[in-house]
Amino acid sequence: MCTPYLTASEMAPPLGRATISMSTISTLSEASDKWLIAATSAKQRLDIYVRQEDRADSKLVVGLKAFLDHLPEGGRETMARNILESKDDQELYRVFHNLLAGLLATMKTASPSSAIDSPIEKGKSDVEHVVSTLSEPDKFQDDVFLRDGHCCVLTQVMNYWHWVDVGEPEYISHADLEAAHIIPFAMDSNNTILLEHDRANTWEVLYRYFPGVQNTGTSADTINDPSNGIALADFIHKQFRNFRCTFRKTEIPNQYGLKTYKRFPPALKPLLSSSPVQFERAENGADVPFPHPDLLDCHYKIAEILNASGMGEEIDRKQDEWDRMKRNMPDGCLNEDGSSNVADILRTGLWQKLTGE
Repeated sequence: MCTPYLTASEMAPPLGRATISMSTISTLSEASDKWLIAATSAKQRLDIYVRQEDRADSKLVVGLKAFLDHLPEGGRETMARNILESKDDQELYRVFHNLLAGLLATMKTASPSSAIDSPIEKGKSDVEHVVSTLSEPDKFQDDVFLRDGHCCVLTQVMNYWHWVDVGEPEYISHADLEAAHIIPFAMDSNNTILLEHDRANTWEVLYRYFPGVQNTGTSADTINDPSNGIALADFIHKQFRNFRCTFRKTEIPNQYGLKTYKRFPPALKPLLSSSPVQFERAENGADVPFPHPDLLDCHYKIAEILNASGMGEEIDRKQDEWDRMKRNMPDGCLNEDGSSNVADILRTGLWQKLTGE
């Protein structure tokens, strides 16, 4: 069993719960009542939205309702206000489109981290470029692996190369391990998967609806901080970055329940523990910060929104269609024999344009 060590301070019992005054309870009750009224009014506005054939709006109503249901405090009020202040259906569609293109499609289709994806910058030699692009992601991986004891936090399998280094113990299972970004690596300021304008818009939307993320100090320049990472076996990382599984916080600090969704492969479930995941620092990683709870909560809430609304599957389906189209188009061109399905290409390409991919 691959189990990291607890530091002495982490073995201390949690502090007792603070006493809540009656005035605080009254204030919380009033805030809850105001939110209930705002949420109900916003959902009633959504119920009278009229779909248009020229809009990619099949998920607008269910999608915006999912945002109202799952966004954190601060973000949900902003969402309700944006819905209620929309003068007509066209403005309401813009709210939805900004979320689909500016947040969900970007978070959902973001690629896993890669140290060599970016093109060589003008004025830099190959060697300088490789060193500059490798350093931060490599340090991110090293720190995350060190903190998590070179083991997947969900399956407890050990990273293969570390398993070799410690003498290939027969009683420990091994696999290829990856340092998974909670907020996707594609939103890094040095990554060219997103154009600079698109990346800035995504961060602006993320901060607006997830104020806790902004409060952590996480940005395009700090995406490789280990508080934004967890060690996962490669086959689990694929599911995590596609929001097919996520971590749901409990009342115990650094303890989370794992939640899986419909597209999580049943064949992988026997590899997962039924017990809550307790993030712990390995002995040599005591100085590495834990995964930040606000970042994990952001991932959890986006997973809830994508899966409750069906937008996750919709994005997957369109991405698969687009990838298939590109594979069937030699050098990105129509087939000379006329076999290309132009209608499908235009339809799928239009959706890509609408979502900003």
